[in-house]
Amino acid sequence: MKDHTTVADVADALGVTKNAVMNRIRRGTLTAKKVNGVWRIPRAEYERAVNGAPTNRSQAGHEGGTHGAPTHGARPVDDVGTNGAPTEGDILRVKLGASEQAHEATRRELESVQTTLDLTQHQLTDSIASVRSLTDEVKGLTAIIHSSQKALPSPVGWLRTVVRQVATFRI
Repeated sequence: MKDHTTVADVADALGVTKNAVMNRIRRGTLTAKKVNGVWRIPRAEYERAVNGAPTNRSQAGHEGGTHGAPTHGARPVDDVGTNGAPTEGDILRVKLGASEQAHEATRRELESVQTTLDLTQHQLTDSIASVRSLTDEVKGLTAIIHSSQKALPSPVGWLRTVVRQVATFRI
């Protein structure tokens, strides 16, 4: 494992921009040193930043080429994590947790919608089958009625025949 890491590695691990990491280096809340024109962050400092451990301001001085608190006379800006405030890692973990909870709620809702959709599709398939069955029954009954109308004499004609026979019948 390397003793040092890059600004880009820290930015990727924290989910922030390289400029945000550079701002932390400039404020002295992240210990780093410049090697051949490239900022290097010690592995322990990387672990502290990623795991959200509090800043150790005594390590943030200028000893050994380490860039620490601003030297332009301004009061160092407190990083998250100092004075009992949550660290940047803590804030990101809370945001990630909230995002994961929202994702899980959305996933459950999607599963519920999928279950409802599957049930509705099943009911629709059953309904279509019932309609087809009823259509076939109606066609069959229509055919029976149509054929029976041709086979049976007309009720009016039948009644006339009965009346004639009664009229011709003598007692």
